[in-house]
Amino acid sequence: MSLLRVASTIEDVKELISHCKKTGYASFDFETTGLEYYEKHNKPLCLGVSFQPGSSWVIPLAHKDSPMLKNKVWVKALKLFGREVLENWDIVKIAWNLKFEYKWCLRYGIKCRGRLFDAQLAKYCLDEERPNDLKSWVQTLYPQYGGYEDKINKGANAVPWAEKPLDDLMKYCGIDADLTGRIMNYFEGRLIKLGFYNLFRNLLMMATRVLAESEFEGMAIDRGYLLNLMASYKIKITEAEKALNSQPALVKFIKKNNAKIVADFILKEELEIQEIRKNGAPNAARLIANREAKISNYRSGIFTAKEQEKLGGLNWKSPQQVIDFFYKPITYQTPKGAKQAGTKFGLKMTPKLFTDSGAPSTSEEALELLRPQDKTGVIDALLTFRGLEHLNKIYIQGMYDILGSDDRVHANFKVFGTVTGRISCEKPNLQNIPRGCIEYNTHILTNEGWRIIGDFIPPEIGTYRLPGDIKVKTHTGEYRRITHGVNKGKQEMFEVELDNGTIVTCTKEHKFLTPQGWRTLTEVLKNNLEILIDETVN
Repeated sequence: MSLLRVASTIEDVKELISHCKKTGYASFDFETTGLEYYEKHNKPLCLGVSFQPGSSWVIPLAHKDSPMLKNKVWVKALKLFGREVLENWDIVKIAWNLKFEYKWCLRYGIKCRGRLFDAQLAKYCLDEERPNDLKSWVQTLYPQYGGYEDKINKGANAVPWAEKPLDDLMKYCGIDADLTGRIMNYFEGRLIKLGFYNLFRNLLMMATRVLAESEFEGMAIDRGYLLNLMASYKIKITEAEKALNSQPALVKFIKKNNAKIVADFILKEELEIQEIRKNGAPNAARLIANREAKISNYRSGIFTAKEQEKLGGLNWKSPQQVIDFFYKPITYQTPKGAKQAGTKFGLKMTPKLFTDSGAPSTSEEALELLRPQDKTGVIDALLTFRGLEHLNKIYIQGMYDILGSDDRVHANFKVFGTVTGRISCEKPNLQNIPRGCIEYNTHILTNEGWRIIGDFIPPEIGTYRLPGDIKVKTHTGEYRRITHGVNKGKQEMFEVELDNGTIVTCTKEHKFLTPQGWRTLTEVLKNNLEILIDETVN
């Protein structure tokens, strides 16, 4: 097993620092109370460090049983190690998924310098296929350590990380640091032998630095504005749903569909009565009476809660119910055999697109193809409702759900995980965020050919629904339908000269970064705030 020593005093940390300087290596690993490094309530519990294969040291930090916590020196110890080792240009730093450790270092004012090696990225550079986790590669390269996390946790996986016994947590952390260093040594040799070392050092590791710092800084969000949007969109979505569900064609469909469901309820009970009479069961009279009572209730409009759910209106989140409403009866093939969908009393359209499973599609693209045939207005109403729900889910409520207490959204950029080598992003996926408003003279594609969006916006100030089939080309090269335009009127423009002589032309709503955070030009002038020149937004 890996030899472990605990650095429980500042003097111990100084000794650890001297060892790292002698070998020139520090493979390190944090165990923390949570992944959200930007939340003040989260803390690093311990730091594992290995400067040579086969051994590791652990610095107990903010764990409730840490001697450094009790002596109130854990932050001092962490910053001392950071200054002497992690910021030391001559020491190679190694970690698995280095971005995580990098951001926790930034949290305490430590900026990793010199050569940084991410063993996870080294593995990805050699082979982009999964698995990419440390435990899998420990099992592959050092099977004698396989399952070490289970042995250390002793089956107490349900216990919060901060509640795990400190001794067990330090053993786990120390082995992580040691094995990460050993695996990186192996991967480094493979990278050099196969000719991938320059790619790893000069591209992937450089990207890690930039992305980690970008994630740490995050994206500033106006919390008050976002809360107002949430309130207004709740009303808009409710109104859009009400408008959708009040469409005459839909009301007619629900009435007929409910009648069919009730008829099916009754038929089921009648068939069961016939079966009971045929079999001549001893308690047949009671069983028949129960079913006759159910039939009487159905005809009187009395249903159980479960039955009432089926009779409630159309659930727009149910693909099957939407298919039944839009399409005529159709039999389609799936991997599991033939299935039926559609009804005789819905819109009775013919599907244009099908899903991968063979079912008629009800996606936005499929409905767009059907929209010219729809004389009822249901498709327009549904697309409006879906559009508002999507905007709210992704950009409004969705943004609020991941907003940190620092009023910033800290996205997670993944340098690994795709076989194409591209960077992906989550929480939020920044590739999905619109690049901004479409200007008055932006060219758009319509049924009548290329036009400018200004042709469709009335001269009065306000928000307007755009008529017809209007699409705009996105940054990905796709054409996306746009449904609304805004006329803000002629806005008053201002010229702001910055300290370096740069002149920024902007409106009163233009935001600048100040020591007090992002503020509009109005707030900057009113409060005489300093503008940070290098970080203005046009």
